[in-house]
Amino acid sequence: MLFLVAGNNPMAIMKVMPIIMILFIGAFFAWFWAIAIGLQHKVPSEVKMKVKKFKVFFFIPLIYIVLLLGFMALVFFYDLVFPHWDLDYTT
Repeated sequence: MLFLVAGNNPMAIMKVMPIIMILFIGAFFAWFWAIAIGLQHKVPSEVKMKVKKFKVFFFIPLIYIVLLLGFMALVFFYDLVFPHWDLDYTT
């Protein structure tokens, strides 16, 4: 399906990939959240879930992944972010 959007151009694929990753990771973390927090009222009242610890360990990788995707977007789109920077060191 990615080739339908980008064709055979590898750079076009790299520009579409962060969007696909954000959608997939968003759905994945939403599913984790729904399982841990959303279904908490369905467990017996005797079971004490450590929701605070889950939230801490939930947001640490989420922040890490968002920063990593931001860095990847900066690397692949540096010509759009910094249009006047010339990174060609061969001349």
